[in-house]
Amino acid sequence: MAIGQASPHSSSSPEQRRTDGSMWKYIKYLNVFVFCKCLKLLGNIMVLMVLGIVGFTWYAVVPGYYGPLMLVGPAGRAFGSTIVVVVFSMLAIMLSWCYLATVLVDPGRVPPGWHPFPDDAVAARELELMQYADYYIDRRDPRRPRFCKRCSAWKPERSHHCSMSGQCVLKMVRRSFTSCTQR
Repeated sequence: MAIGQASPHSSSSPEQRRTDGSMWKYIKYLNVFVFCKCLKLLGNIMVLMVLGIVGFTWYAVVPGYYGPLMLVGPAGRAFGSTIVVVVFSMLAIMLSWCYLATVLVDPGRVPPGWHPFPDDAVAARELELMQYADYYIDRRDPRRPRFCKRCSAWKPERSHHCSMSGQCVLKMVRRSFTSCTQR
C-alpha cells in the first residue's frame, strides 16, 4: 500500500476522522483522575512526606546541633542557642500549622441553587436558551453567565470545577494532589 492511501479496512480517512468531531468533542471533558484510583492515597503520602521533611529538618537543627550547644559551653553561646531553638521551633510549628490548614480546610463551594439571575424563572429560561449553539455569539464574553456541565449548576466568576473534589470551587487558584485551594 502506498503512503497516503487509506487502509481498505478503514471507512474514513484520518482527515475526515479529525474534522468530524465525534471523538474530539468528548476529549475536553475527559477527567484523567478518574482512571487513577490511587490518587487520593498519593495525596496522603505527599502530605506525610512534607510533614516528615519538616520534622527531620527540625530534628537535625534543634536536638542535633543547637540542643547540645545549649547545655555545654559559655553562657553567651547557650543564650544564643536557646534563642535559635525557640525561633526555629516556632517557625516549624507555624509552617506545619499553615500547611495542614491549607490541606484540610474546605476551599469553599458554590452554594447549591445559586444563580446570577433575579429569580428562578429567569434562570430556567436562560438555561433553556443556552442549549442553542448560536445564543451567545462570543462564548469568551465575561458578561455571559457561566454554567458548569459537570455539576449541572450555575457558577460565579472565578469559580472552576475541581476534578479532585468533583465540585465547583469559589475563586480557585490551583489544584494539587491533596486539595483545591482558593485565594
